Amino acid sequence: MMLKVIKNMSTGLGTTLISFLIVISTQSVRADAPDVVLEDLQGNHHNVSEYIGHGKWTLVNVWSPTCIQCRVEMPDLNKFHLEHRETDATVLGITIDFPSFKYGKKDLAEAFIKKYNITFPILMGDQDLASKVSGKHLKAIPTTFFFHPEGKLVARWPGIVKKEELEEFIQQYKPETDDWFE
Repeated sequence: MMLKVIKNMSTGLGTTLISFLIVISTQSVRADAPDVVLEDLQGNHHNVSEYIGHGKWTLVNVWSPTCIQCRVEMPDLNKFHLEHRETDATVLGITIDFPSFKYGKKDLAEAFIKKYNITFPILMGDQDLASKVSGKHLKAIPTTFFFHPEGKLVARWPGIVKKEELEEFIQQYKPETDDWFE
């Protein structure tokens, strides 16, 4: 990495160059955070990028209240969020309709959130909007997208994900493994 080489320079020019490269690096990584505006259940609009790249892992989970696999994984996602939100990770949910993959249904989402006591933010979308979050076509729900603390999308996990698997992924993540996602 170029930053490692320059970091070893001890001159004033090296320090200036390091600062310049860190700014460029941060901006290019933050550019990966999706620019997608979705509505919450109260009708307020939020850009998904508001939740991503603020020094914590962000897991964006696309789900539906009528999806059986989503019901199975939701308690683990909620527990993960509760245990990690103050330290190193957070969860953002995007609800869509299933099996149509059209825009999520507010009444079903509200009942689901109440039943499962979901504590993380929920936004509403459809297949196209959820696909824009990753830049790739959404093929299944549930699907969880992993965003690095700097905002870069580093993984997509279709299907049920367990709390222990989320924690293991974050603990074992290495930047050189990003290539598999392409």
